[in-house]
Amino acid sequence: MWAGQHNQALGSKPAEMGTVLVLRHAALVLGFNQDFWDKNALGAADKVTHPITQQSTDRNPALLSSTRNEIPAMFDGFALPNFVANGGVVLACNVALQFFSQGLAQKKGITVDEARKQAVAALLPGVTLMPSGVFACVKAQEEGCHYVRAS
Repeated sequence: MWAGQHNQALGSKPAEMGTVLVLRHAALVLGFNQDFWDKNALGAADKVTHPITQQSTDRNPALLSSTRNEIPAMFDGFALPNFVANGGVVLACNVALQFFSQGLAQKKGITVDEARKQAVAALLPGVTLMPSGVFACVKAQEEGCHYVRAS
């Protein structure tokens, strides 16, 4: 949303803008596909709410679509696959993945390595695992990005 505001207010061009989204801590699960969400009941486990209705949901909020009447069309661009398709960069925190994998392993009675393997395989196309979320933020800033805390 900010890029359009920047373009309108300051006359910048879309080609001059780039957005990097870093999934850290509890936000890591937004980077997983819906099958993984379903298989592991992530919506219920994390008490996820729909971003508009604020009702409990078992759907990954980062994958909601107006084509399934889940959100108004004006929000389709925020879905991670659309964000990536439009040039957005999505980075995921490996530290968060390790904690997630430990919890998943305990819940499913599998090894942490197997849980990690399943989680990495479930990352959406275009999500890049980084050593940590802090590393990802610092590296993005070194590349010229400006940090905006969105939570």
